Amino acid sequence: FDDWLKYLGDEEVREWEGEDWPLVDEEGGEWEVYAISDIHTDMKENWLWLEKNTASKKCSSKKRCIIIAGDIAANLQTIKESLRLFIQVYDQVFYIPGNHCLWCYEDNPNPMSPDHLQKRSSLRKLVAILQICRDLKVRTTPARLNMNLAICPLYSWYRDKDNTNPSAHEAGFDLACIWPKSFHIHKNYDGTIADFFLALNSRRIHTAPSLPTIKTISFSHFLPRSDLFQGWPGLNKVMSDPKLDSQLRQIHSQLHVCGHSHLNFDLSRQGVRYLQSSLGYPRERGTILPSSLPTRIH
Repeated sequence: FDDWLKYLGDEEVREWEGEDWPLVDEEGGEWEVYAISDIHTDMKENWLWLEKNTASKKCSSKKRCIIIAGDIAANLQTIKESLRLFIQVYDQVFYIPGNHCLWCYEDNPNPMSPDHLQKRSSLRKLVAILQICRDLKVRTTPARLNMNLAICPLYSWYRDKDNTNPSAHEAGFDLACIWPKSFHIHKNYDGTIADFFLALNSRRIHTAPSLPTIKTISFSHFLPRSDLFQGWPGLNKVMSDPKLDSQLRQIHSQLHVCGHSHLNFDLSRQGVRYLQSSLGYPRERGTILPSSLPTRIH
């Protein structure tokens, strides 16, 4: 997948030209940082929740930043309109796509037509999402909010760590994602896709600031440790990638935000705080919409 790595790397340079993580606030100042994931605004109830929670900009002496740890929607236009709402009320918006964002069947009225089947590609869709983010000035690359606080999005995917027979749910997970034939993927969880996305993080890791005065908050869609998932074991293969944990530690992250499992937590492991703040599906929360989201994390 070297050609795709080079292409996406060149695209990244268009947003992030320097050798260091850029400083977005030359004047300094204090920031509030919030986190959310899995808002799935292609569901009516979730879209209404987002509209309500971005209806007005809150008055604050501090600037406000939000981290969106994946899975806004499967439809490109819905992703775009959701991001528009966030940028109306936050001074900085950081986002990394999740697996649902890369599903390929939501953007064509006849998704099974022969012409559309030939064009379906999750990586082409990723490129389209990154272009939307550039157009809206939504950040998908690392940056420093001030001299003491940095945010770093990390690409990720899940991988199987035990090579046991998959559950029916694991075997059919993310079949709406379409990968290049050159990847020679056996299963979505076989590690090939995970390795590709980890490789996309290379420049972010090599240019990370190492000053002890800087607090780094990293985020990904997928879990960086298997012990963070406390849900049904029949989904273990499609939840996490332990190799991602090594990367976030290389950039000296003190706090890592993730999503995907729809099971919120705030836990510490070996000196790093891990947090999930997902909205999830309407059926998972009943009729009560969470008033505490997004979660303030800094």
